[in-house]
Amino acid sequence: ASGDKFLCESIIDGYDIHGDWARKLANLHPPVVGGASFLTDKIALKKFRTAVKNEFVFPLFYGAGRETISLATGIPFYKIDNATYDFWNMFPDVLGWQEDLKKFYEENGYVETLTGFRCRGPLQHNQIINYPIQGTASDIVVDTMVRLSKIANEEGLSSLRPVLNIHDDLTFFIPQTDLDEYLELIIPTMLFPDFDFVNLPLSVEVSVGSNWGNLEELGTYTSDEWTNS
Repeated sequence: ASGDKFLCESIIDGYDIHGDWARKLANLHPPVVGGASFLTDKIALKKFRTAVKNEFVFPLFYGAGRETISLATGIPFYKIDNATYDFWNMFPDVLGWQEDLKKFYEENGYVETLTGFRCRGPLQHNQIINYPIQGTASDIVVDTMVRLSKIANEEGLSSLRPVLNIHDDLTFFIPQTDLDEYLELIIPTMLFPDFDFVNLPLSVEVSVGSNWGNLEELGTYTSDEWTNS
């Protein structure tokens, strides 16, 4: 949506933005991983990577302020202030796109997803930036849900029909014996949506288990790797 050159190149090249910023923030404020002795600890950094993804990277992309991020990460404000400055130096076009979105909303009273849905009414700063992105992601997933349901009806594969959709997640009830067969249909359907604006590789994370409290990560699949496999 933003057309940020470095962000697009990062997605294509498989750059791990969350892992990179986990290392940067850990070096900036070692207590977040347990102290300086844990700066090279793979387990500590992996755990902190999840926190950075949810409390630093995504919040910045979705319009969160530095005070909010400082409170969420437990990193002092003055350090987050410096880190945020460096972050936006990496992704200047994303920041410019956010400013353009706010200006558009102030002039028109709505923001729009890439699929054309308009979100009107009083919106907070982060909602103005968040809705066009997560709204578009939701539309992609719902479209996938519809296409899989059609295949399920046509082929008589009831387990191919998603039983639950939460944001960008689809849940299925699939017999263990048929898992591989169904994944061969589900994964590419999710990776290749029928929208012209999708011009970067997409990825799908797959987890399997008997319930939500007992899920095992099966793998992450990307559209470019799937095409070449």
